[in-house]
Amino acid sequence: MASRCSAYEARRFINRCINDIDTVIKEIQRNFNDMDFENADAREEVSGIIANMKTECSRLISELNSYNFS
Repeated sequence: MASRCSAYEARRFINRCINDIDTVIKEIQRNFNDMDFENADAREEVSGIIANMKTECSRLISELNSYNFS
């Protein structure tokens, strides 16, 4: 039989995951800001990719926040 955790433990785990995702979002942006682009087109392309990554991370945070434990 699988062990169960309390709602409090589950929420704490979700909050740790959210904090980790927030850290990833900040690192993604920091790494992009540190990039040295010689070509404006390449910068725009990478900027779009970065925006998509951040959007997906934000969606994941929203989904995690929607979980209800009782």
